Amino acid sequence: MKPAALRLLCLLLAVVVVNAGEAAPPAADLPATILSDLTAADAARQAEAGERQSWELEAQRLRLLADRLDDEVGHAQEQAAHRQRELAAGRSALLAVAAERGQLDDLHGELARYAATLRSGLGALARRHAPGAVVIASEEASPEADFDAAVQALDRSLRAAGQVSVEVIEGRLDGVARAVTMLRIAGVGWWCDLAGDGAGWVRPENGPPRLEACADSGDREAIRRAVAIAEGRRLPEPVRLPLPPVGPP
Repeated sequence: MKPAALRLLCLLLAVVVVNAGEAAPPAADLPATILSDLTAADAARQAEAGERQSWELEAQRLRLLADRLDDEVGHAQEQAAHRQRELAAGRSALLAVAAERGQLDDLHGELARYAATLRSGLGALARRHAPGAVVIASEEASPEADFDAAVQALDRSLRAAGQVSVEVIEGRLDGVARAVTMLRIAGVGWWCDLAGDGAGWVRPENGPPRLEACADSGDREAIRRAVAIAEGRRLPEPVRLPLPPVGPP
């Protein structure tokens, strides 16, 4: 028998002895009474043990649930912190994009101003030189394309300025249409008659170019010699070409 059961048995015997004088059961019923008391005590002990075990199991379940809740709370806090970091990064990115957009708008403004300046300068040069010597830039929709078109026009004009060409054109001399041979060197144009001794400078106009006659016979002869050399009809030699008069066309 277990020690706890022995202690309980001794206690019951003491109670029986103390109360023997008050209500002593018959000698024949004493073992049955003791057995009944021991059975009741053992049942109470087992009920208490079962209840204690139930409480321990419930406590263990609650501890496990609390641990799980702690883990979930920690995970949720970590996710919230991560989301906060993502929001902060997104906010910083938006601010950077806004700053870059502002810088891009400034750059677009600069490109538009540069393109307008180049077009204006090329237009002024075109009005003072022979047709085709200066390329006029077209206006484009976007600032980048507009600036690129102006730069390309300037580049083609610079390349044309270093070329020598001879071609037959139709111009207007004193308002009368006339076919002449034009010599173009570095953007400056001279003309001479296909037959005759007329010669002079080519001035660009809206439409057919204007032919300006040269009054000096020596200058006219120099122009005709230069045209013949450029066409290969004369051996190369130094020729002093007259410059066009300075001033509005």
